[in-house]
Amino acid sequence: MRVAAGAVAVAALLATGCGGSSPPAGVATNPPPASGATHSGGSASSSSSARTEAASGIRTVLAPLGINIRAQPATTAAVAASAAQGTVLTVEGVSHTGGGWYKVKGETTEGWILSDPTLTSPRHLTLYQSQGRGLSALYPEGWTFNDTAGSPSVAFTPASGSQSIVVTQGANLDAIGPPGRAGYSLVESRSVEVFGVTGVLRRYNRTGAVPAASPGAPAQLSHLIQIRLVIDPGRALRLELNYDADTDAAVFSDFYNSVIFPPPQTPAPPGATPAPTPG
Repeated sequence: MRVAAGAVAVAALLATGCGGSSPPAGVATNPPPASGATHSGGSASSSSSARTEAASGIRTVLAPLGINIRAQPATTAAVAASAAQGTVLTVEGVSHTGGGWYKVKGETTEGWILSDPTLTSPRHLTLYQSQGRGLSALYPEGWTFNDTAGSPSVAFTPASGSQSIVVTQGANLDAIGPPGRAGYSLVESRSVEVFGVTGVLRRYNRTGAVPAASPGAPAQLSHLIQIRLVIDPGRALRLELNYDADTDAAVFSDFYNSVIFPPPQTPAPPGATPAPTPG
C-alpha cells in the first residue's frame, strides 16, 4: 500500500534545484483542503506521547521515504506493504518486543510498524509543499501558513493560540541569523538529523525582556527551539518553534522529521544522505 501524495512530494523536491530564498511557487492552498493527508482505514482519537502505549488512535507517517509494514513485530519479519509519507493508519494494538511496535491497519493491508515517534505521529497532518522554496513538510491539521513572495521565511500558525513554526532559508548560516533571540537563555544543545543532514537543536527559555514584535509577526512566547543546519555550501536552513506549552514540542518534532528538500550538492556535509525506508 502506497499513497501517491507522499511519493509525489519526494519526487518533485528531489527533482528541483536549490530553493534558496527565491519567491515561492506551487505552494499548497491556504488554508489547506480537507484531503491534505491521506486517511487509511478511517480516523480515530490520537495521543501526543512519544513511544506511546496506546492501543488505539491513528499514526500518520512522517518518514520522508515512507515506512515498512511488517507481517510480525520484528525487523526480520517479512514486509507486508509500505506506507508513504502522509499515510494515516489505524492503530489496533501494541507489542513491547524489540523496542515497541504498533499493529496497524490500512485500506488494503495490516501489519506492524515501529513505535518510533520520529517515524509516525498520533496527529492528523497536512502537506505543505513549495517548489520555489525547494521544501515540503507536514504541519498540524487546522493550522495555516504565511508564505510571502520574496521573504526568506514561511510561518505556520494554529487557528487559535500563539505558538508558531517558522522556516528560514539562506545561502549560509550568517544569512539565516545567529542562534537564539534577545531575552532568551540557552538550556539545551544537541545534534539532530533533518532529512539526512545533521544540524544543531538548541532550546531556550525566555528569561528577560524581548523586543516588541513587528506588526503581523508571531508573539514572543515562553520557550524557543531552533534547529540550524547547512545543507551544502549554498544552502542553510533554520527551523524554529516559539511556544508556551511543553506539549507543543511534539508538534515541532513531527514537522522537522517530515521535512524534505533537494539533496545536498557536492561537497555535502558528512552523512547528508537520507536513510532507507525504516522498519
